[in-house]
Amino acid sequence: MGSWWSSSKVRALEPQESRGGFSNQTDDSDFDDEDAILADSQEKWKTVEGNGRITDDVTLSDILEADAELLTASYPTDEEISKSLMDNNKSQENDSYSEYEDVLQPKPHRTEMLQSFETIKRGFQMEESVPDSVFSSLIKCENFMFKNM
Repeated sequence: MGSWWSSSKVRALEPQESRGGFSNQTDDSDFDDEDAILADSQEKWKTVEGNGRITDDVTLSDILEADAELLTASYPTDEEISKSLMDNNKSQENDSYSEYEDVLQPKPHRTEMLQSFETIKRGFQMEESVPDSVFSSLIKCENFMFKNM
């Protein structure tokens, strides 16, 4: 491609010199840099092909699909770190409250407990095919409550 570029660069600009103000520049330093970059890229491509990483049956879609599956990583920002620490502190505070939650709850009154048993019994009575053993267990619980509370 380097020889093609050298031969075509002047011809492409010649017809426009009179209209666009182009000069016929003989300094090819910019083009030499581009040729060096192109040659370096071609050499790297040959290395990749030679290592067997790219074969004739690999399509551009395959290459792009492989790139899409790459995992990327990033570093958290200061804001994300501080938010995470604050969230952890809040959850630890909530955990400490939940440890003492049972201690802080007042004991329900006997009337409230009886009403709860009645509500449960009515709920089961409205259901079909509830075994009698469930009702007998509820009655045992009520009797225990009367004797011991």
